[in-house]
Amino acid sequence: MDNNNLIERYIYAVTKQLPESKRDDVSMELRSSIEDMLEAKAQGAEASAGQVRDLLNEMGNPAELAEKYQGRATRALIGQPHYDYYKQILPIAILIVASGIILGQTIDYFSNGLSGTSFALFLLKTFEDIFSGSLMMLAWVTLIFAILHRTGAKIQSQTDFLDHLPELPNAETCIPRAESIIGIVFSLIFLVIFLFVVPSPSSTFLNGLDPAVHASSRWMILGLGLVNLLREIVRLVEGQKSRLVLFAGIFSAVLSSVLAYLWLSQPGLISQAVIQHLKSLGLEESQQHFITWVPKIILGGIVFGSAIEIIRNTVGLIKRK
Repeated sequence: MDNNNLIERYIYAVTKQLPESKRDDVSMELRSSIEDMLEAKAQGAEASAGQVRDLLNEMGNPAELAEKYQGRATRALIGQPHYDYYKQILPIAILIVASGIILGQTIDYFSNGLSGTSFALFLLKTFEDIFSGSLMMLAWVTLIFAILHRTGAKIQSQTDFLDHLPELPNAETCIPRAESIIGIVFSLIFLVIFLFVVPSPSSTFLNGLDPAVHASSRWMILGLGLVNLLREIVRLVEGQKSRLVLFAGIFSAVLSSVLAYLWLSQPGLISQAVIQHLKSLGLEESQQHFITWVPKIILGGIVFGSAIEIIRNTVGLIKRK
């Protein structure tokens, strides 16, 4: 590996965890310090690959060094070196819980006979269990690592961190901050509109939805908005296509599709005001087609958009390698 590339990746691993206002200054400071120390190590000659690795190992794990630059390590709920392990273990723990719930619910569904319950109720129960199980796992894993960090429990830091440094970002793998911020804003707007703007027969806004059916399905809307909000936050924090971004995208796509199906397939979702308006226009024949196809088109758009997002993240991850 090229010495300069290794040094630049080390500096990037440190600065990517800092506020943007500090990144340029810290980057120049680190680069200057590394050059001076390498010159002293090599005694004026060109530094060897071994000397570069030895120096960077002496400087320590980039995550711990970044924490020192931020000057707030003691105030973090989970600091280094525990935070690196927390980020690795949490997605695995949630994935295991979700997989176990899906497997158990599927076995129970088929063992009780397909006529025992509707497929929609099966999806609803599975999602509820995944959501509650994931929240419980998040709480327990966070609590355990917070206790480990606060009590100063010894944990072996990653000694081979030089072999796992992030690749330098490029135009193809970077995720623009503006794109993630826009996604967060739209997720929040979606939640505000569909949770706090209540459709009613007397209102002109969102009166295409039946008030009673809409009110009973608000938890689905909340889940749909939060799942997409979580995905955009992960994209914003990571800043480039990674395994975590891909995992968040898949998780969001699956849950969004399930929630959208449960929401849009509800009987009576389209309000009687819309139906009566269609009748008044003499569109009785197209009435049923409208009620049937509009939710399907919206659902299809959500599923298609989720699939495109997964493909984009997968391609970006492959290009990084």
